[in-house]
Amino acid sequence: MKLKLGLAALLGATVLFARDIIVPASELPRNAQDFISKNFKTAQIALVKKDIDS
Repeated sequence: MKLKLGLAALLGATVLFARDIIVPASELPRNAQDFISKNFKTAQIALVKKDIDS
């Protein structure tokens, strides 16, 4: 039982951490969106990783 609770807590913490780092591409600054659409024309980018230092 303790193992299940520990794993559930770890999973929950991972999800909360990921929510702060992974965002929709539409939340990027306009110049970043323009760069992606210009240089990766055939890519279907849905999620991006934010820079932790920004």
